[in-house]
Parts: sequence; C-alpha cells; structure tokens
Amino acid sequence: MREVLLISIVTLSGIALFLIVAAFCYGFLRPERVTRRGERPEFPRYQPVAPREVAILIACRNGAATIAGAVRAARATGAPVYVISDASTDATAQEALQAGATVLELRENVGKPAALHAGYVRFGLGGLYRAVVILDDDVLVKPDFITNALAHLTERVAIVVGHNVTWWPPERRWNIWLAKRAYSYWAPSPSASARCW
Repeated sequence: MREVLLISIVTLSGIALFLIVAAFCYGFLRPERVTRRGERPEFPRYQPVAPREVAILIACRNGAATIAGAVRAARATGAPVYVISDASTDATAQEALQAGATVLELRENVGKPAALHAGYVRFGLGGLYRAVVILDDDVLVKPDFITNALAHLTERVAIVVGHNVTWWPPERRWNIWLAKRAYSYWAPSPSASARCW
C-alpha cells in the first residue's frame, strides 16, 4: 500500500513539474501571447469591414406572413441573405426563397440560437464573411443599415446593435412581447465592446 501511495505522489509531482516547465517555456518562447498583470493585451490591428464582407442571417419558425418583406429589405442593403426555417409548418421557406434568400430548412424545431448556429455552420459564413448581421423575420431594415452599422465598428467595438422601432397599435397595447420590443433598445449598452445606434 505504501509503495502505491509513493508511486502516486511521485507521478503527480512529475506531472505538476512538467506542466510548470511547459508553461514557463511557452511564456519564454511566445512572449507576445502572454500578458503581465496590469498590462493590456495587444490585439491584431483592426481592418475596417467592407459592405461586401457582410452577410445577413435570419432564423424563423412559421414566419411566412413577414419573411418575404424582411428578405427584400435585407437584400436592398446589397448583402446576401441566408434564412433558416426552424421546422416551419407554413410556407416560410418558399416565401424566403422567392424573395431571394438562400434557405436552409430544418426538419426538427431546435429554437432560434441553435437554428442560427446551424445556418452559420452549414452556409460556412465564418469563412466567407467577416461580419454577420442577425435579423428577425419581421424586421425591415433601411438600405443603408449595413453601412451605418459598419461605421461604428472599431478596434474596441465588435458588436453593433441597431435601434428597433416596433409598431405597437392601441388595440394590442397589453401585448407584453410588443411592449418589450418597443422599449428593448432604449438603454445603451455599458460594455465597451458594443454600441447602439
């Protein structure tokens, strides 16, 4: 029993020593990747994103009533539009396709975040574009939306959130979802890595 305990202690000590030496060597050989306390890390120089380097991604479920208008408005910006139909049971995919979008139809409802991720991966957007705009299926953007958003990207700003104007008719004034959307972008983000406009 004592031999097993001794072998375990020696083995764990050897692994710990190896990890310490490996960390030291990494810091010595790659000092540009290691920051000291209180120092700001150096990031690669920011290169402005051109409008042609932007794609628009929309994930929706049963959005046939609004998706065509959203796609047409998005295409007016000059960017390619990709739509993920999250197991829609209506004509969402057909409406988006006819409006000019590239469409991915999911067979199983996975929810908006997973649908966006599936489209991002399936269409290979990370390798084709430097920025991706995410829109809802009922959002109509102006033709200068992308150029206005790109104007806010800098070395310290990686995310830009557009101001959302929601139609909130008096007969639906008790609709909590519309109320949330109507007021969602009033407070600017405190983060230095995001800007609202």
